[in-house]
Amino acid sequence: MNTSATPVNYPVSDTAIAQYLERCITVSTTNVNIATLKAGDTMGGVTVSTNDRVLLAGQTDLKQGGTYKIGASAGQTVRTEDEFIGGV
Repeated sequence: MNTSATPVNYPVSDTAIAQYLERCITVSTTNVNIATLKAGDTMGGVTVSTNDRVLLAGQTDLKQGGTYKIGASAGQTVRTEDEFIGGV
């Protein structure tokens, strides 16, 4: 019985990632109140619109960091579902 294991790499190209993930329009490196974040707010010098994707990289609570889709009104902004894929 052969007990040696050969690692198998499954490369993922940048193109494949780009096709799967939508890009974020802007990033915030300071804490943002997600409950009040909505279309029309300015983040990183960019005014965000409904359904824009943003990266919250400066959250005080690190569990809140990540990508979000902007809602039309306060309370409607939600974390994106495609944030974590295969260690990317």
